[in-house]
Amino acid sequence: DVGNITINASESAIFAGETRNGLAVSNATSVVLPGGVGRSGNVEIFTSVLEVLDGAQIGSGTSGEGDAGDVIINARESALFAGEAINGLTVSGAFSSVEDVGVGIGGNVEIVTVVLEVLDGANLVASTSGQGDAGDVIINASESATFIGEGVRRAGGSSAASSVGESGVGNGGNVEIVTSVLQVMDGAQLLAITDGPGDAGNILINTSETVTFAGGGRRASGAFTSISENGTGSGGNIELATSILEVLNGAVLATDTGGMGDAGDVIINARDRATFDGEIVLTLGGVRV
Repeated sequence: DVGNITINASESAIFAGETRNGLAVSNATSVVLPGGVGRSGNVEIFTSVLEVLDGAQIGSGTSGEGDAGDVIINARESALFAGEAINGLTVSGAFSSVEDVGVGIGGNVEIVTVVLEVLDGANLVASTSGQGDAGDVIINASESATFIGEGVRRAGGSSAASSVGESGVGNGGNVEIVTSVLQVMDGAQLLAITDGPGDAGNILINTSETVTFAGGGRRASGAFTSISENGTGSGGNIELATSILEVLNGAVLATDTGGMGDAGDVIINARDRATFDGEIVLTLGGVRV
């Protein structure tokens, strides 16, 4: 097995940028390479303020035989993921992945903080393109979780995602967010998708105050669970529990299937009110409000 990476920084931990030749980005990663046998280690960060910027990455993955490790972040004040590398090849983020030739179960990406910001195309991803289930993305941000914007050089928006790639064989994980205020805006997306054999995960959101999805980017902002035309499993649900839900300016809540399985449901529990203004709610399953 690959060993764990554990970082204890009492005030702050900052990962930023790439080498001068653009061939490598700042990172803390634990990886099993092709041909390797054994579990990759966990990456654990304990600090007050975490910043992952300009294409820097924190991750655990496997391209060999063995499970991917977990990424565990405990930032007592704030965690910021923002931007992409100058060469546009990598985006800032945290990931646990099983790659194309990997055989094993994906790990989770777990973040506990007060304020979480995922900006300008940064990603939080648990994925598999190999043989094995993807992990979960689990976020507990006591005050707020914000996903805003898209990359300048890459087309993708800021996101939290659990996915099964086209060459993957396994079930997708869940995206779980517990916070007071959640904002997903300007091209940002929450995703649970599968392009291969296996079920997609669920998107589970629980906020004590508000959830806002708002358009404005090149891509539609929103929450999506889907099975592609190559998929054979069932789609996941989108479940929202909040006081106030706002879906604005062309934002989307969508569960769909282009494959052989059933789409999931959109389940909304808005205790005070739900506002839909210029929105699209698409589902091949059911909608419950």
